[in-house]
Amino acid sequence: MARLLGIVVGILLAVATVGAEEDAEMRAAQRELKQARAHLQQADRDYQGHRRRAVEHLDEALREVRAGLETKQDKKDSGRRPEKKTGPDEAGDD
Repeated sequence: MARLLGIVVGILLAVATVGAEEDAEMRAAQRELKQARAHLQQADRDYQGHRRRAVEHLDEALREVRAGLETKQDKKDSGRRPEKKTGPDEAGDD
């Protein structure tokens, strides 16, 4: 019985590790997008609106990454996709 329990625990840990590895690249991209956004917001000038538009694009990219991560989590939880969130606070820091 103890051996079976050990095998089950090992399998569960392996599955959790694979799940974490799958999210690693998305989470790394999310961190880097947030860092790029912070750099752009600290820029001294607007570059004829290009800096502002770049921040807007990063906000959209952050929303998409978040939606992708939530979709994966939602599939684990209930097997259906979450509604896409839209709003100015969705791209902010978590």
